[in-house]
Amino acid sequence: DVALALEHGDAGLADRALMRARALDASPLAESVAAGEEMLRLSPFARGARARFGRYALAAAQVDAALTSVKALSRASVRGLKLGAHIPDEVPGAVRDLAETVRTLDRYFEHPEEEPPVSRQAVRAAARATLVLEVTSNLPVSVIVGQVRAAAVDLLSSWGLERERAEEIVRDAAATMAAEERAGPSHA
Repeated sequence: DVALALEHGDAGLADRALMRARALDASPLAESVAAGEEMLRLSPFARGARARFGRYALAAAQVDAALTSVKALSRASVRGLKLGAHIPDEVPGAVRDLAETVRTLDRYFEHPEEEPPVSRQAVRAAARATLVLEVTSNLPVSVIVGQVRAAAVDLLSSWGLERERAEEIVRDAAATMAAEERAGPSHA
């Protein structure tokens, strides 16, 4: 909804998306993880479940951080739209990429035997948002870009990447995307 609001310049839709984001509560997830950790500690037969459960425990903390970033992204979008900031077309696309990143978490949890993915969508969201700064320097857009990048780091970390590595990937994403675009479709 934030992407749609940015695309259509609809501050009302952005405000409603912000209200829904504020209503999200990560504490039930944290409580479930705490209960699961207690059960695993007490059960001698749960060895096989520990590795899979570890993914949930790691992701829970990062999902909470990503939720904070999404709330800030929503707030920044409302503010930018109410100020009448020009939002470049790439910004809603970056926000949509973040939404797709969240959807890939399901696969990660359903197939614990697979290596944790580095989400192309999260990296693309960070790259697209960062490249926007080459065409605009308006403050509301810069704040939105910062929140897209923060959420991308949080989501990459939720798959088990060390935070420093996730930050490095996000930092390098724009340069990589720009180089691929210059190289043309045959090299991408």
